[in-house]
Amino acid sequence: MPENSSTTIGVTGMTCAACSARVERTLRKVPGVEDARVNYATGQATVQRVPACGNAPLVAAIESAGYGVAVDTLDFRPIDGHTPSPQRLEEAFDDGATDVRFTPGGGLHVRFVPAFTSREALVSEARASGYVVRSGSVRQAKPSRLQRRVTVSAVLSGAVVVLSMTPGVAFAGLHFLLWALATPVVMWAGASFFVSAVAALRHRTANMNTLVALGVGAAYLYSTVATLWPNWIAQ
Repeated sequence: MPENSSTTIGVTGMTCAACSARVERTLRKVPGVEDARVNYATGQATVQRVPACGNAPLVAAIESAGYGVAVDTLDFRPIDGHTPSPQRLEEAFDDGATDVRFTPGGGLHVRFVPAFTSREALVSEARASGYVVRSGSVRQAKPSRLQRRVTVSAVLSGAVVVLSMTPGVAFAGLHFLLWALATPVVMWAGASFFVSAVAALRHRTANMNTLVALGVGAAYLYSTVATLWPNWIAQ
């Protein structure tokens, strides 16, 4: 009789311990899952399951809870002088790939879950089917979107603090300038909090993003009204 297996899946979108607890509860409800432990600090879910429990139900469960599964990508091109077999390749990728798309020139773009298959295994299967990794498919490290948002918001927030707290700084339109500087921090750099809060609401739950979105949203809305329509605010 086949033994139960343990699978560690990367989970994206978790922002607090409540998120990991929700994913954990959802995974435990999947038929064939005997136990599930989700570590918020590492962003990983460790699932103990019976052999009959496939990969797709685990992905579906995580997504139904309002979160995502960590994926990676590879691009393949046909080997020169060979006739590739895309059908064979797609069948080989079936268990670990979440999306296989044809690209111009007869290539393939593959999104896969590292928890279910490895890059090495996909490359090996691709070569047997007449494909090789396209040059440049291995991505170079770049500043993340989060890093850019943190940098921009730190600069803008620093300007707001300096203009607000420095004695003697007062001129016509200062409050409009402060509002203009703060708006990108809230609406662009902090957009992910509001998006995640809405996603949690759709799944009839709340998390740390909900708390941040309510607090920041209320403060920003009040400040916007006070800046643009000061007569609406009771003196």
